[in-house]
Amino acid sequence: MSEPRPRPGSHPERAKGGEDGVLLVRVVRGGPTPEELAALTVVVAALAQRRPHRRPTPVGTWASFGDAHRTALRPGPGGWRASGRFA
Repeated sequence: MSEPRPRPGSHPERAKGGEDGVLLVRVVRGGPTPEELAALTVVVAALAQRRPHRRPTPVGTWASFGDAHRTALRPGPGGWRASGRFA
């Protein structure tokens, strides 16, 4: 097959993308100047870095719902051990 032809008004040397060959930004309509593309790239990069990926905080045993809402206490041998939280 042949190589795809660039559309009129597009810049094939800019369409190669980043270092990995992945297209980072594609202009669908209009003809932005290099300064406008640079400004757009800065804004997109700043927004991408602003939202860190957070991992959910693990729940400790003292905040465990199951430990706080267990069955009623039963008196008897070893009852004092059963009344405490599990280690």
